Amino acid sequence: MKCYACGYEKRQKFVNVAEVKRFKSGKRKGEIKEVKEDRIDVFEKDPKFIEVLVAKGSVETHIRDKAPFWGSDGYEEVTIYACPQCGTLKIDENYL
Repeated sequence: MKCYACGYEKRQKFVNVAEVKRFKSGKRKGEIKEVKEDRIDVFEKDPKFIEVLVAKGSVETHIRDKAPFWGSDGYEEVTIYACPQCGTLKIDENYL
């Protein structure tokens, strides 16, 4: 997602990292005990777009889970995203 006004876009770059654990004592000292592999996002601290949920007159600002927030499918709702840099609002592309 990209901001129309300032051009801000949350960067993502994933890197595979590995942590090697070695034996510290005994006859196998220095040999590899285990290798833990992980995948991290280099730009994890970049701010995300803020979700503003609007449904029948109520407004909530949060990061929403997959479950519906209002609990009932009878509500009409739209998700609006606010840019973390300039505050410009953008309607969810899936809604249009």
